[in-house]
Amino acid sequence: MGPYRPLVEEYIKAANRYARRYRRPGFTWQGLPVSAASIQVLEYILENEDLNQPMTRLAERLGVTRGAFSKIVAQLCAQGLVEKRRPAASGREYRLSLTEKGRGLYAAYSSFIREALFDAVFAELRVLPPEALGASLRVLRLINASQA
Repeated sequence: MGPYRPLVEEYIKAANRYARRYRRPGFTWQGLPVSAASIQVLEYILENEDLNQPMTRLAERLGVTRGAFSKIVAQLCAQGLVEKRRPAASGREYRLSLTEKGRGLYAAYSSFIREALFDAVFAELRVLPPEALGASLRVLRLINASQA
């Protein structure tokens, strides 16, 4: 691995730590413990409100199974964070949207994670030329493709 060993090692460490914490609550909002998995699903549902993609496409984009995605959606619905509706013209597909409570949670988490992590990450990335960002994205896509 030569000069890439430190980068590979940090990637492995980050992936393993993230895997351990993915489903465990790591953020609490108004007494409600929330996992990274739940936050990611909320984010993709929020982004999807304009795109109108089916649930299966959201699961694909997240890299999780349809079953895992559906389970998280059911939990979020039970917590009053997400609404699930079946439009008359759509047949079998459901449409998801965040409730006001879900939007409040996502806004609070976004502020928290931006200050706790992303401000520092984006400051480091800002110094990279666009070509380096593109190369980084291609590397992550290669890694993701190898895990499919």
